[in-house]
Amino acid sequence: MARYELKTFKDIIDAVCETVKIQSSDLVSRNRIRRNINSVYLDEVVPYKQWPWLRGFANLQIEPYFGTGTATVSASSVAVTLSETPVKSYKGYYFAVDGFNEVYKIAFHTAGSTSLILEVPYGSQSTTTAKFKIWKDAIALPTDCKETLEISHQFDSRPLENVGLQEFRRLAALNNKAEGRPRYYTTTDYRDPQPYSAITGLPATTFRSSAGIVKSIVFASGVSNYLEVGDRIEVSGGGQFTYNGEFIVSAITTTTAPNDTVIFSGRIEHQESSTADAAFTIKALNSEGYERFREFLVFPSLFNARTSLHVDYIRQVVPLEDDLDEPLMNMEDRMVLYYGAIWLTWQRERNPEEAAQAFQLFQRKLDRMAGKTEDSPDKPILMPSKMYLSTKRLPARARSISGTANMFGGGSTASPIGSPNKVAIYNNEGNLVSSPGVTTTELNFIDGVLSQVLGESDTGTFTNKTIDGDDNTITDIGIASIKADAGAPLTFLSRDGSGVVISTKAVPTGTVVGTSDTQTLTGKTIDGDDNTLQDLSITSIKTELGDANEVFLRDNSGVATSALLVNANVDSAAAIARSKLASGTNYRIVANNSSGVMAENAALTSGQLIAADVNGQLADSGLVAADVAAALAPTSVTLTDNTSNQVAISWAVSATTQVTLDYSIKRGTDLECGIIKLITDASAAGIAQGAVATIGSSVGITLTADINSGNLRLLSTSTSTGSDATLKYVARIWLA
Repeated sequence: MARYELKTFKDIIDAVCETVKIQSSDLVSRNRIRRNINSVYLDEVVPYKQWPWLRGFANLQIEPYFGTGTATVSASSVAVTLSETPVKSYKGYYFAVDGFNEVYKIAFHTAGSTSLILEVPYGSQSTTTAKFKIWKDAIALPTDCKETLEISHQFDSRPLENVGLQEFRRLAALNNKAEGRPRYYTTTDYRDPQPYSAITGLPATTFRSSAGIVKSIVFASGVSNYLEVGDRIEVSGGGQFTYNGEFIVSAITTTTAPNDTVIFSGRIEHQESSTADAAFTIKALNSEGYERFREFLVFPSLFNARTSLHVDYIRQVVPLEDDLDEPLMNMEDRMVLYYGAIWLTWQRERNPEEAAQAFQLFQRKLDRMAGKTEDSPDKPILMPSKMYLSTKRLPARARSISGTANMFGGGSTASPIGSPNKVAIYNNEGNLVSSPGVTTTELNFIDGVLSQVLGESDTGTFTNKTIDGDDNTITDIGIASIKADAGAPLTFLSRDGSGVVISTKAVPTGTVVGTSDTQTLTGKTIDGDDNTLQDLSITSIKTELGDANEVFLRDNSGVATSALLVNANVDSAAAIARSKLASGTNYRIVANNSSGVMAENAALTSGQLIAADVNGQLADSGLVAADVAAALAPTSVTLTDNTSNQVAISWAVSATTQVTLDYSIKRGTDLECGIIKLITDASAAGIAQGAVATIGSSVGITLTADINSGNLRLLSTSTSTGSDATLKYVARIWLA
């Protein structure tokens, strides 16, 4: 028996139409009911409670920072050049140089490029070897995420603390380059994945000019067909950074050609007369539909390894549109949409009694849904701020500075609060804050120092210091920095058997021989027992006219000498090429005779084939070349038209186990050739046909194999074409 239930959007529509007696052909009324159902679903039911069926889960990751190699930065410039090539685009990421607190946002960068453009000019010292970090604090949430419930990772027993944007900025300002796993987060508003797109046909740019914040870009021709006043545009690639960014077109004027100049208000003042610039890229706000999404910002976000974040969230519910769409709620709760739609429909039909009854049913069902007890409810937890807890857990002396310090608003207190283990300093506003760079441990390093302190990049002279090479790395020592020792002139520095550096080996008066240098040795004896000589060219052997046409060899005592090559010098096992043997009689075979000595046999006659006889001697086989040609000639068989299982070839199974045929079939103008393999165990036959090539249509011949009366048979079945076929083959037979 079929079960009638409210499962799909169409089921709910049909149920409402039946109740209020609306015909299926009344499309206007049905569309009104569709709208009522979505209104109840999205505006009444979904916001009523954080329903379990609205919860979603996602595993996201915050990537490690990029800091490979070094960066070239210049004061007052937005251009940055990296020594290593990033494989991805870092547009929108943060950039900071080690040792400087200021953080910059990257305005433009493309994957595979070493060039970055910052949003604002770099404000510190120029250098070509800056250590840097590139990172981001924003992570995209799933596109169906409406709001977050909890975000956690496995490196902290407590989830990340969700704070407002202002509180998040305040925490980040305490140490904007803090490194570590995330502890706080805040969610952002919805954003567009690709807000700007290229403008097809837009003319190239030619000039730029700036009067304060008013920017002008001149194009090669008019742009009124592509842009108009009020359009949002993205400008990039310009030769002057103040033109780059997202702006609104404020005017379109004429400079050379009609409507060839776009004017907009920038963010940074810059004074510049008309300057040639053809490198601009102008994009317009994307008006096409796309899926927007939210992001969440984390702090700290700077770390050298990936961190997986587990996100529980409330899903954004989309309207029901197609007939087969289903609401997210459980099946038994979908009746609430039916009651709600009837309520709104009776209201429109001006039937207050029915509308009131339907509303009571709707509200009662909604309350029952909200009153259900979950299997695993979360108990309320009072969770103080992480910043509060970390401050309270510090010892009192770490949280206060003795004496009275002026604080915000002109008041005073004896206990200004700061970050643990950080030195307190006054910032540029006169407020006492934690130093982002100097720790109390580092400050203790200079406690008790009686002379000038040198920084790591300062120029100075050390006195009375012992620098241990085991604990320090000393590099790039110039030759002039080596101490002179008048007692050991012209000696090498070396180590003795205990590893101690000594200078006892005298430097030779001649040139020192290098392992890879090109040099000529004189007066040296090189003993072959203690040295290896290899790759000597023939020209390196000394010329001796008295030993002309002789070969190198060793005598019976192993002494190297040279002598003429004679039979006694050739080993019996030597393999001499035939071309080196003496000439013999024409048309005679050389073979070992009955005494085992190589000798010439009788002369050959035309067409005679020689083979070993029963005594192993070469003799006339009795075969002629024609016999061999006959053995290799193909055998021809006629395959009769329109005949089934014609025996084409057969072999006694007692004499063979396997046959390989090279074959061809010709039938009229149609040709086929290939290879056939047959195998038998005397009781069954197998066949395989391969390497088939054809010309024309199919020859219409099917080949099979069987065993019959002790014979392995090749059978042919031919179609009816009115002509016989010719089978030709050469067989190779494996003996049984």
